[in-house]
Amino acid sequence: MDSSYSVDWNKMLTYIQYLIENFYDVVDSNMGFGMITYGDRAEVVMPLNSKNTKSDVLSFIGQIQNQGGTSAGFTQAMQLLPSFFSPQQGGRLGVRQVKY
Repeated sequence: MDSSYSVDWNKMLTYIQYLIENFYDVVDSNMGFGMITYGDRAEVVMPLNSKNTKSDVLSFIGQIQNQGGTSAGFTQAMQLLPSFFSPQQGGRLGVRQVKY
């Protein structure tokens, strides 16, 4: 998720919370959710193996701080994806992984 100064951070968080509300309402409780943010650098703020409830995830998202800076960390964020979706980090083999 872009956490640079180029986005309206409050609108971004509201949109992500809306998506989470709908994902949890449609998908079974075995859904994994994780997040990488980037500004000047990329950071895994919630690994997939965080095993949180819907209310935990929504609360956590509301507390994520805007990194600011530029979007220079986008490339670094893309480099984090293979390990982010690895089985060691909570990725499940044979399950479709949505990179939104």
